[in-house]
Amino acid sequence: MRKASTRTMALAVLALASLTARAGDTPEEVGACIKDEAHYAGEKIHEQLDYLSEGNPWPCFTLQADVLLLRRDMTNINFPATSQGVAGPIIAQLQDLKFNTEGGARVTAGFRCSPCWSFEGTWFGGHEWFDGFLVTDPNSRLFGVLNRFGTAVQPIFPQPPFPPTFGIGNNTSAQSGDYRSRLNNYELNSVYDLVKINFGPDTGPDSPGFSVAFIGGLRYLRLVEKFSLRTRGNRTPGLPDDPGATADYVVDCHDDAFGGQFGGRFKLQVLRSLAVSLDAKCAILANGVEQASIATFSFNQPRPIFGVLGAKDGDVVTSYLGQLTGMVTWDITKHIALRGGYDVFWLNKRALAPDQVDANATQNNAITPMINTKGTTMFYGTSFGLEFKF
Repeated sequence: MRKASTRTMALAVLALASLTARAGDTPEEVGACIKDEAHYAGEKIHEQLDYLSEGNPWPCFTLQADVLLLRRDMTNINFPATSQGVAGPIIAQLQDLKFNTEGGARVTAGFRCSPCWSFEGTWFGGHEWFDGFLVTDPNSRLFGVLNRFGTAVQPIFPQPPFPPTFGIGNNTSAQSGDYRSRLNNYELNSVYDLVKINFGPDTGPDSPGFSVAFIGGLRYLRLVEKFSLRTRGNRTPGLPDDPGATADYVVDCHDDAFGGQFGGRFKLQVLRSLAVSLDAKCAILANGVEQASIATFSFNQPRPIFGVLGAKDGDVVTSYLGQLTGMVTWDITKHIALRGGYDVFWLNKRALAPDQVDANATQNNAITPMINTKGTTMFYGTSFGLEFKF
């Protein structure tokens, strides 16, 4: 009852401060009233936190809020996307795409249950990487991986069969590709302090020294991706140009990885207000991977013809994630600290959207159901933010 009533009072005083001011009060008097009420609310909130942490070691509550700037690798696979002519030079390929640094957030909330045991919940994400390419040729000399879509004889095709060079992807005037990827990560960890070696007679929690803690918990990582290849326009020998011809090959893919993790935290308390730490984690995850591919093509010469190809597949594989996080923390007050650091983590046995492209679909006029989970993708970047301790 005491907790509920105190919280209600603390939140209500700010909302009612302006209502308690008399109509004839000057702006200075209104400002002074709001200042007094805010000060009173702050005291009540601090009193409530002290009450909740009564009997627990300090700091009992921690909240870390960081800006996380991450880059990531493209993919282990490369393939030519566009050439100038049938066997001409490659002018666009998958590895021409780059994922630059993208900003996201990381939030960690912790609660210390005893002098050597605490819990932490962490989320980071909001990162969305994107890149693309576009090549054009007014003379329609572009060839690509969509080459010969629509050449297989089907009931909807007129007879006799078209010339060997006929098909969307051959002799096109524009070709493009784009790749989009989005990441989110969730963790719930238990941290158990194993040992601390003090550098002096002081044995307080912030005394200079070196400490080691064990980290164990659960982790969920979701990686969502989309990759597409597109061609526009078509020139076929013996037929009029077809600027409205189109072909699109689009792959949607995602990884849902859940499992356990373990690791260690190594902390060097240089001064009471300055600390350097390193977190090392290894996660073993059951990764449910799925991909859906669809290809559509249309052309108008010698008559309108439309086609759709599709396939999807999925699997559950064991993925491995390793992570290193280095951090420097400087206390500017008893309750607030500045943070800055560097993160690197890598995910093994994962599915990326470009890796699911079927190179034989253009010849078979069908997409083969498959799921490719080979390779490793690395994420890395800097972070900075604040830590609040109560």
